[in-house]
Amino acid sequence: MLPVVAEFCLITHFCREIEFKCNKIEIPTVNSHKTLIIDSILRRPWTILLLAVIVTLLLGSGIRHLRFEMSTERLLLSGSETLQTLQQFRETFGNDDLLVVVQDEHTFSHPEAYARLKNLTERLSALPGVEHVTSLANMPIPSLSSLFGGTRKPKPLSGPLKGLVQDILISGDGTVAAIHINPSLELDDNALIGLVVSVDEIGQQWPNGLYLVGAPSVKKGMMDAAVKDTVSATLIAVLLVVLVLGYIFRDPWSVLVPLVTILLSLIAVAGFMGLFDIPLSSWTLLIVPLLFVIGIAGLVHILANYKRQCISHQQPLVALRYALQRNMVPCLLTSITTMLGFLSLTLGETPVLQDFGISAAFGVGAAFILSITFMPAVLMLLPRLSSRLCNSIKVKMPSIGVLRVAIGKGGYPIIGVTVLLCAVATYGVSRISVDTNILKVFKDGHPVSVAHNFVKQHLAGNVPLEVMVEGQPGQMMSLEALKSINDFQRNLEHHPLVLRTISLIDVMKNATPSWAGGGVLPNSRFSLGTWSVMAKLADKKLMSKLINNDRSMARITVLTKVSGTRDTEVLMSDLNRTSERFFKGGLRGHVTGTMAAYTKAIERLVNQQIISFQGACTTIFLTIVLVFRSLKVGLFSVIPNLLTVLTVFGVMGLGLVQLDFFNVMVASIALGIAVDNAIHFMARFQHRLVCGSRVPRAVWLSLKEVQTPIITTSLILGLGFMGIAFSASLGGTERFAMFTALAISVSLLATLFVLPVLVLRLWRDLGRKQ
Repeated sequence: MLPVVAEFCLITHFCREIEFKCNKIEIPTVNSHKTLIIDSILRRPWTILLLAVIVTLLLGSGIRHLRFEMSTERLLLSGSETLQTLQQFRETFGNDDLLVVVQDEHTFSHPEAYARLKNLTERLSALPGVEHVTSLANMPIPSLSSLFGGTRKPKPLSGPLKGLVQDILISGDGTVAAIHINPSLELDDNALIGLVVSVDEIGQQWPNGLYLVGAPSVKKGMMDAAVKDTVSATLIAVLLVVLVLGYIFRDPWSVLVPLVTILLSLIAVAGFMGLFDIPLSSWTLLIVPLLFVIGIAGLVHILANYKRQCISHQQPLVALRYALQRNMVPCLLTSITTMLGFLSLTLGETPVLQDFGISAAFGVGAAFILSITFMPAVLMLLPRLSSRLCNSIKVKMPSIGVLRVAIGKGGYPIIGVTVLLCAVATYGVSRISVDTNILKVFKDGHPVSVAHNFVKQHLAGNVPLEVMVEGQPGQMMSLEALKSINDFQRNLEHHPLVLRTISLIDVMKNATPSWAGGGVLPNSRFSLGTWSVMAKLADKKLMSKLINNDRSMARITVLTKVSGTRDTEVLMSDLNRTSERFFKGGLRGHVTGTMAAYTKAIERLVNQQIISFQGACTTIFLTIVLVFRSLKVGLFSVIPNLLTVLTVFGVMGLGLVQLDFFNVMVASIALGIAVDNAIHFMARFQHRLVCGSRVPRAVWLSLKEVQTPIITTSLILGLGFMGIAFSASLGGTERFAMFTALAISVSLLATLFVLPVLVLRLWRDLGRKQ
């Protein structure tokens, strides 16, 4: 009898060990630590709850140090030659102009219209932070006074004078005038935005309103759009989370607890940014809605498994222990891969992307830590308040039988369709071109876009390039230097991408009585000396925009027809070659300006993101292999990712969507997000194999367990990004969100259909020796 009892006890103990083992994800490297963490959380829920709240609030104390910074210079590497040249240009010739364009019912040669323009010019000149204002009303050119503001019938613009002011300060029909405001270099971004607001308030009193273009107005437009997009996208994300979780779990606490967890992670990341002086920008503001839709994924997996375990284990403690055992490692791994996707943005040298990548990665990490500490502690304490919290899920997802039929009967058609789609996507990838249109950053109806289009229609070139000619002190007033600048300008007259150029030469041809109307340079040192004396008596602020005090630097403004970085890059190359051709004898030409710096930054950014994407792929793959200790698991886990990235960029190529500053980052970010579904499936699959299931049964049981959480999280993620896209004021943000939503959808389909088919067809062959 005793041997039978002993044998029965041994069998019972063995079965319990097998049952306990099969209710965990067996990964030896982290299993002991995982058990210790889970026990600590479940035994001391009040301590964990208070500790999580206190640490979050301590981090959140940094929120008071948060600041806005919409500077386009953060696209450039600090200390780079491009940024140094741009800063030198601004210190020499002044800050970027804020261009004010007004339209009148009369031509501005009419006395009343001219008087209104003069009054507006004087009011703008009186604004704090304004260094100089230039318009028809204050241009110190004698020949202008005979054409504007007089009582006699005005003469039409002609000759050199026409080349100096027409399409620059006044339109061809005379009804549109431009006022150039040169802000002080001492103004920071917030002060520049405040100046734009002041100008806009004055402009509201103009009969037909005014149009603002230039770098300061773009900064204000991006700040306004970023704040508006963040508020609307966050509201949409919260609404989606509430609706989806409420429909799936049918319990208010199952909605409120995840939302509070994400809110705490947002407080933590905002405080982190404030403590480490990471400014709020058009990109870092996106972390708020992103974290709502990304951070909710791990919470849903734990909560769904907790609900499922409540069917077998009525005790919340046991159900929560099993839920944490099954999800801690997969959620940790998915959080790490998502963080790696964001951190891959820091491999480049662009400050704004480094800020975004670091802050978003910290937010994902904080959301994970709170999901395995704060939320379980709350779930341990809430059953005393809500008896429905441990009820099972009442909403049924699509039957696993549908997937079994599709995968089992249509395995080869699924593989065939996948191969065909990959071939089409590969063709689409080959058609991708890199180009960023600065005007397409905003949607067509945005005020900044409307203003730029109006200026482009009535005046010449709203995206100028600058050529800074550098030499020895006094050299710019030599006949040789002036002739070189003149020849440089004349050479560009027939360039297909150039509208016109403006320099000191144009003022000399129009402002000097002995040369006026002739449009020629001085032909003797005596006449040049006469002009030099007049220049010293001229408007110093106007002259400082064209030549510096010691006459060692001169400025040539090139008004262009370009708005995209690809054409700008071509024109910049032509300008550099032309500079080398004409500027000799100690003269050097440097192509600079905001558009030039922006173009170089985008070119560098795209190249860096390609390298970052490759690094992210390798790092994520090695992380999966090391955690699961299986090369096969790593290979199968990255298959949906490769299909996702290939499909997204294939759609870009087929739709002729150019690779720009925004959508170039979809690859790295989508890579970290899209791998989550595959990791959860492969973790369950490996777990079933450990429990002794054969491959087909392991596949079906894994799909049955993960279908609800991965469909739920993909639904929240996809709809959340679509909500960001539809609420976006910035066209770049819209494209980024739409392509990310596409990546999430493809990842879900690849995990539910393609990955199981490949596992069923290939796992046995790859594992036959084992």
